[in-house]
Amino acid sequence: MLPNELPKIINPLKLCQDNQKGHVLTANVFVSELTGLGLDNVQPADRVLTVALEFGIDAEGIPTIEGHFSGSLLLTCQRCLEAFDYQISQDICVSPVISIEAAKELPEQYEPLLLNDETISLLAWLTEELHLALPMTPKHTHPCALVQPKEAEIEKTEEEKIFPFKNLMNDLDKT
Repeated sequence: MLPNELPKIINPLKLCQDNQKGHVLTANVFVSELTGLGLDNVQPADRVLTVALEFGIDAEGIPTIEGHFSGSLLLTCQRCLEAFDYQISQDICVSPVISIEAAKELPEQYEPLLLNDETISLLAWLTEELHLALPMTPKHTHPCALVQPKEAEIEKTEEEKIFPFKNLMNDLDKT
């Protein structure tokens, strides 16, 4: 466990309304604590996310949660299947709501955080936010070494382009 541990369960509406200036939660979270991540391409390996969340009420009286999380994840490149460091940095700007109708009435700068109950699992919600921030197909930003074709393969491919039916013609000659 890290210092400044986040609470497991929170009541977002209560935290927003408790203090007009805002209630702030900051902590470092091990990626391995984000249960349900369920991605084969994310390798926790003691990686840490820094999380800061501010709960409050905006000028229009709307409860809001604004914040940020960042850190380094170990992802698997989908080109070469090698692990690589991926720097993640994501802003959060949501409004907790108790119904779909209330979600539809939110200003467009807020994403709805639909509450089925008064409380939510903070780590489960952060896991969902992390899912949204991850790339669909993680890959190196530079060309992968294992994917680069060898010169002999390039020459063979070019030869096949010149004579695509070469083997077919050889088969016909044999008959």
